[in-house]
Amino acid sequence: MTSSDHLTVGNSRRRHPDCPVCLGTLVPASMYVMECCSHAYCRSCAGYLVENAVRNNDVPIRCCADACQEPLSIADLRHLLDGDLEQLYDTAVRAFMLTNGDAYSSCITPDCKVVQKKISVNIAYAG
Repeated sequence: MTSSDHLTVGNSRRRHPDCPVCLGTLVPASMYVMECCSHAYCRSCAGYLVENAVRNNDVPIRCCADACQEPLSIADLRHLLDGDLEQLYDTAVRAFMLTNGDAYSSCITPDCKVVQKKISVNIAYAG
């Protein structure tokens, strides 16, 4: 282990933590610390974690460090998605519709992202 594998805190030196995704030793210059729980990741691994969750409709997106499972904060998501939260919104709506599609429907207008609750109408005809 080299001296660059250690983090100096006050008068003590500690080994850098390992990234929970790639299990590699974290380098301070490319480290990302989650605001939600303070677990540290390689910046690229944290980005992959979010991108993979979005791609797989896996929301809420959670920290994958051992026994954490804390949902990522909006600030974390903004940083890791470079401010583009629209793809996260689309993923959240898709996941919601997959589990609640019987009670809700999407707007039929193209490019409209509104989700509405289905209502049942009982019309009695007098004849």
